[in-house]
Amino acid sequence: MTRSAPVGPAPGIEAALGLFRTDRLQAARAQAEALSDSDSPMLRADAATLLARITRRQGELDVALAACARAIQAAEAAQDPARECRARVQKAHVLAALGRIEAAAEESDLARRLSADSGDAAVEAAGLEALGAVQWAMGRWTDALASFERMQLLATSAGDLELQAVAQGALASVQGELAQQPACDDPGLHRRRALRHAAEYLRLASELGDLHAIRSARHNQAVAQLASGDRAAARRTFAAVHGEAGTGEARAVALLNLAEMDLEDGAAAAALQRLQDAHALLSVLGDAAYLQKCCELLCNAQEALGEPAAALRWHRQFHAHYVQLASDRAQMHARALEVKFETGRAQAEAEFERLRAERYERAALVDGLTGIPNRRAFDRALATAQRHLADGRPFSLVLLDLDHFKSINDQHSHQVGDDVLRRVGRVLASSCRHMDLAARYGGEEFALVLPDVDASLAESICERVRSAVEREPWHEVSPGLQVSVSIGCLGVAAADHALSIEALLAAADQRLYLAKRAGRNRVVGARPEAGGAPGR
Repeated sequence: MTRSAPVGPAPGIEAALGLFRTDRLQAARAQAEALSDSDSPMLRADAATLLARITRRQGELDVALAACARAIQAAEAAQDPARECRARVQKAHVLAALGRIEAAAEESDLARRLSADSGDAAVEAAGLEALGAVQWAMGRWTDALASFERMQLLATSAGDLELQAVAQGALASVQGELAQQPACDDPGLHRRRALRHAAEYLRLASELGDLHAIRSARHNQAVAQLASGDRAAARRTFAAVHGEAGTGEARAVALLNLAEMDLEDGAAAAALQRLQDAHALLSVLGDAAYLQKCCELLCNAQEALGEPAAALRWHRQFHAHYVQLASDRAQMHARALEVKFETGRAQAEAEFERLRAERYERAALVDGLTGIPNRRAFDRALATAQRHLADGRPFSLVLLDLDHFKSINDQHSHQVGDDVLRRVGRVLASSCRHMDLAARYGGEEFALVLPDVDASLAESICERVRSAVEREPWHEVSPGLQVSVSIGCLGVAAADHALSIEALLAAADQRLYLAKRAGRNRVVGARPEAGGAPGR
């Protein structure tokens, strides 16, 4: 196999790279766009690849995808596998950000093959960056860790500081994720490693003079400090990010993190001031995702300060940004598809319409108060699970009812009652796997559909849910408030495939009735005659 010589940036691109590293993105973009019309296919490839990085950072993923296509075409014209690899790395990043994981995996595989043929350790490291990014998007943390560790070794042997910095930043994030996994046997070890990688990321970013990477490294460092329990250090680091000159977005994100810590510490007034400052910055930028988060935190801060009217106003803004974000993403997907199907605009328009229809369909399946799926979504999930019984796939059906909910409304107000329903919905959603469904069944009743979960495991899950609801800090909602749930849990096996949905619901409802008759705040499952063990 013929090995190409190590590849560096084509002459003429260094000035644009310098602007990119110092966060002068518009100037860097203008230079990259000008260079992308060069007669040199290598310079065109480098310029288009840089343009993809710039527009990806600016959130213009459809533009970034088009730039990747031009970079790949120029690299193929130059018969330069190293440059094609780097262009495909960027394409994998963009596709993963668009949620097109399968296509991103294909690009990462192509990048890895090209990097293996290059004979350049830096290019091989870049190929591993694409692989690790896809594994990250899929939640395969152990695989991503191995890819980024190998990337770091290759980048170090090649002396490529930029790739070393990328690897160290990715390793800090992966170690932080591993520390949070339920099966992790030593979270402290992973948190220490995350801190070490974040510190090395900051050192390399500072040596490069890459302002964006420096802020990213400080953010990683603060997150690792927070996870390690050093809240004071995390506050100092987030404050340093906010205090440094840079983009309004970086300062706003630092303010959001500091405000979230303020809320956790009970300093709602301080959080409110930070959030108002962050909202002012984000409103200029128009970033719907961060504005959505900011409005959610502003709602929480106003609730904590006893200002329900102001909280409601921020909640309405939160919902407006949610709708805008969904619309923006649908349009971005459609524009990205136009890049793929340049000669088939009709297909792209049809896909856009499908995505828009799906968005409206999803909205029709969401409960307006709690934000979790509604009765209609639950009915669909239950019907699907019931059909799968004939294939030997069991499931569990769970009905939950808030105990003495009428008394909560009467003694604490209907607004508190609504907040209780929202919080219980969040507890249920956080207790579910991605294939499970937690829904508001109606009024103060909720329901779970747990595919491939037998009765014994379902009872354990239900007990965790019951305990989580009981342990929720309800006094923060209203002084003296206590909330508990009664749960009826029905394990459904393949032998029950002839039962109707109505019969399954009746059986689960009978267990719920027994739980309430036995004293509430308990789970009744496989042996309903036992009455369930009371909550402790």
